[in-house]
Amino acid sequence: MHIERVQSTAAARIVAEPYLVEDELSQLAQQCSQDWLQSLPKERLDPTGPAPVSLEILNGGKFYYSKAAWDAVHPENPCGLLKLRARRGHASGASYGGPAHNDQNLEKGMELYRSPGSDWCVRLWEIPEDLGLTGPVLVGDTIATGTTLVGVLGWLVEKMEAAGAVHDIFVFTIVGASSWSSGDGGVLDKLKHVDDALRRHGKELSICFANAYFALDANGTDLNPSPERGAEWIPAALEAVTKRVGDFPLTDLKCGVWDWGDRFTKALHHLEEVAEHYESFGERAPLYIVEGLRTRIEQRRSADDDAHAAPKRAHGSSDDAAPKKAKAA
Repeated sequence: MHIERVQSTAAARIVAEPYLVEDELSQLAQQCSQDWLQSLPKERLDPTGPAPVSLEILNGGKFYYSKAAWDAVHPENPCGLLKLRARRGHASGASYGGPAHNDQNLEKGMELYRSPGSDWCVRLWEIPEDLGLTGPVLVGDTIATGTTLVGVLGWLVEKMEAAGAVHDIFVFTIVGASSWSSGDGGVLDKLKHVDDALRRHGKELSICFANAYFALDANGTDLNPSPERGAEWIPAALEAVTKRVGDFPLTDLKCGVWDWGDRFTKALHHLEEVAEHYESFGERAPLYIVEGLRTRIEQRRSADDDAHAAPKRAHGSSDDAAPKKAKAA
């Protein structure tokens, strides 16, 4: 298994500028993925070989823009796309981090994968009839405990083996942890059986982290960028982030990406949640973050007000148009 880090200025901005959302964030996310793809040596991922397939584990995975990034870097060999949905849970009655009895009462079209020797299991649905696995697989995904990712990749390798077409898998995470304090070893230990299965067919698994291996809190959710918490950075990337943040402690940046999907689909909710966090620090909070949050919150509240007012204006203009024209005539 290849485990590596790639330096990415765009990824450093995503961590240090939590007010970036929607289109601003989309551009940076794609740039991060391009930094990753450009870092891979040709002997491991040949851009002139079989076109890769981008696996998007919805919804978060689609916001890595792996396909768009590949097509921007290698337009002569367009990337395929495989979308599906997945949800982790427990086969037992446990309910921390996912629902209990996730292996029961599957709906039509759902499939289940249970990691070897684990209580965790993953439901998969909205699975295309043709997976289109004709080349290496690219996967962009934020990694916390990695449970969902492990289940999806385990399922995917079984599908490739059944089809007699096994390919290398390349995983990229903008903010991700390689281990965590619960004692389960983290995503790298969990993915060993996936790498072992690929190696039986002469293929392998690669996992690339942007800038750092982040520290994952005991709750299995919050990713912290501080070396004091155990994050391991490429030195130049750490310097860039600390310079941007100033004297504000990296421990207090809290989660490196907060709720990744919310930064795209629930921007105002994300911004208000982040603003509440930084308001608790008073004047110690970085001014650029406070101002960045305020500006974007105002923009989105204004846009929401305009959207709500538009139907009323449209209704009023429809009622008033004819009498006004008649009077003018």
